[in-house]
Amino acid sequence: MPASPFPAVLLETAGLCKNFRGLKALRDHALRVAPGEILGVIGPNGSGKSTLFNVITGFSPPSAGRVCLNGIEVTGWRPDAIVRQGIARTFQGSRLFKALTAAENIEAAAQLALRPGLFSTLLRPPGYRRRTDEIVAIGQQMLDLVGLGKWGDRRAGDLPYGAQRRLEIARAMATKPKLLMLDEPAAGLNTHETAELMTLIRQLRELYGVAVIIVEHDMDLIGTLCERIQVLAQGTVIGEGSFAAIQDNIRVREAYLGHD
Repeated sequence: MPASPFPAVLLETAGLCKNFRGLKALRDHALRVAPGEILGVIGPNGSGKSTLFNVITGFSPPSAGRVCLNGIEVTGWRPDAIVRQGIARTFQGSRLFKALTAAENIEAAAQLALRPGLFSTLLRPPGYRRRTDEIVAIGQQMLDLVGLGKWGDRRAGDLPYGAQRRLEIARAMATKPKLLMLDEPAAGLNTHETAELMTLIRQLRELYGVAVIIVEHDMDLIGTLCERIQVLAQGTVIGEGSFAAIQDNIRVREAYLGHD
């Protein structure tokens, strides 16, 4: 596995496998991601990209292998525990609470990260009010960050599609992640919206130091945004490196275009 060009390791997977009734969706996966790195994960449909995301974030337990964040093994942890440890994600399809407002969607995520506990919720000591104010402030801060500052009281389901995608990122960022995992964030966006998305992702790294893993089919986005790219095919890593190196990789070309 090629070494990360960054000096430290935030996320590491080793020997990661996932089997579904004999189907090997992920085979001996290994990856290192550094703090602040933007990494792309690409591959043909069915190559294991979403499976990888699900295993890392606790939505699907691995059949073998391990996942570590900042040196702490989080393999098989519940998704909420992994969020509190510092990994947040978005999904291919919208998972917003459509009946709640944009602000309420973000505040729900912030509550998961802060987790006031049963005692504080029932008895509401002085610190409870401060925590509530902090959650509201985080919501407004994230709305402003993604350009939805004036739309906080609008139902999430009533927002334009591009705004919903930005809201999903804002909700993930409300958990204060060290690693943000974006599953096809540009899907359904037009050229202008995709350019705005790339600017936003760069801002997230600059302002919060967050590392980002992006699964995406938009090669212009991947080539422009990502310092390093990993390529999957049939659950196996077949290439890793810069965008230029990936373009010249014969195994990658065969996976996408077939044998000559």
